[in-house]
Amino acid sequence: MANGELRISVSDPLSSECAINVYHDKNANGVLDTNWFGIPKEPTGMSNNPKGKFGPPSYQDAKIKLTGQEQVIRIKIEEI
Repeated sequence: MANGELRISVSDPLSSECAINVYHDKNANGVLDTNWFGIPKEPTGMSNNPKGKFGPPSYQDAKIKLTGQEQVIRIKIEEI
């Protein structure tokens, strides 16, 4: 696996679509640190790389179809 690459295997998914949300736990405390307003202090990303307007992106903007075949999903992890 390359640096910054994560492989996930999904067998028998409950649905034919999903959204993926990831974050980089910079301080390794096991939680996504947020500020007083709930805005992430650590880098985050979602499938389809949507941009949120006045809040996080919607499920509709981030959802992907599960094909049952190997898929490559590229997610940009960015600081807000």
